[in-house]
Amino acid sequence: MYIKKFKDFLFEEQRHKPVDHIEKQEISDGSDPDLEKEAQDFITDEEESCPRCGENRDKCVCPTDDPWSTQVYHRAPKGEIVKGKPKQNFKQK
Repeated sequence: MYIKKFKDFLFEEQRHKPVDHIEKQEISDGSDPDLEKEAQDFITDEEESCPRCGENRDKCVCPTDDPWSTQVYHRAPKGEIVKGKPKQNFKQK
């Protein structure tokens, strides 16, 4: 047995292994084609219907007849503000 040089020691294991080039590796994007097709079919089926009532957009009455819709909810009148007693009563000078 002889003393190896540092360079020989570092590259000892790699010398006998073939190098994996990136061109030879197949990279997967992790997508599921069946699930993507199912989602696209659902979007295609539901794109013409109202998300709240489910009716066709031509027959939907949500914007005109639904006062608590998400479009006009912020216009609701403000309620009464009730202030409670303070927990500590400080002396005033």
